[in-house]
Amino acid sequence: MALFEMGLSQNRIDPCVFTKHVNGVLIGMVFIHVDDIIYTGTPEFCKSMNEKLKKVFKMSHTEKNHFCYNGIEIQNSRAKGVVKINQTTYVKENMNISLRSTVMSTLAQRKKELQEILGKLLWVSRNTQPGILQQTVTLSQKVTEPTINCLKEAIGTAQYCFRQVKSFIKISKLNLDHDLVVYVFCDASPTLKHQPSHLEYVACLGSIQDPTLAVPLVWISRKTKRKSKIPLHAEVFAALEAHDHGTQLSKFL
Repeated sequence: MALFEMGLSQNRIDPCVFTKHVNGVLIGMVFIHVDDIIYTGTPEFCKSMNEKLKKVFKMSHTEKNHFCYNGIEIQNSRAKGVVKINQTTYVKENMNISLRSTVMSTLAQRKKELQEILGKLLWVSRNTQPGILQQTVTLSQKVTEPTINCLKEAIGTAQYCFRQVKSFIKISKLNLDHDLVVYVFCDASPTLKHQPSHLEYVACLGSIQDPTLAVPLVWISRKTKRKSKIPLHAEVFAALEAHDHGTQLSKFL
């Protein structure tokens, strides 16, 4: 593969991520999504990578510091040490959804409509709006047999995003000397059938003493793989899964 020939190594956690080290020091990273490539690193690495990629791939255009990547606007302010991830344009173009009478007649039509809406909601919730992730995940569990109310809830969530106007995450400069902190929430099954509990956690790079310094790296909201009868069991299982994810992130960083 061309990237290996450029001296890059594939990440063990995420196969779409490639890194380059010199004398044990990380100098650059390359991220791939289908036919889109984004890379970052030292000025020397970025200049060299740009030249090498143009020789191997047909590059339609290249941008830096302020650009759009898969519907996500990225603004890199080197002077302030801040990266702003923005989906405001995507939200304005895709979240002003209303209930159409044509999708209410059959189950197949409702299912198709719900899948389309959830795809958009998941894309936003996993990148810039973690506040709607739990609702989106809950709705996705009903996609096989969606009711009219499910469809209305999904549209309501999309309209909520649209009314927020701005959809962005602001990330301060990472300090790898900070702690990797994981915040966990979980509840036990509310029914006697002991269905899997709902799990939520946020992994941040920051300071335990000062939470305001935390930089969010990943947030998760989904059903757990295990069933719990009491809240304590659910919390322990959730903490274990969050710990596993945190361990992976620590190896990645």
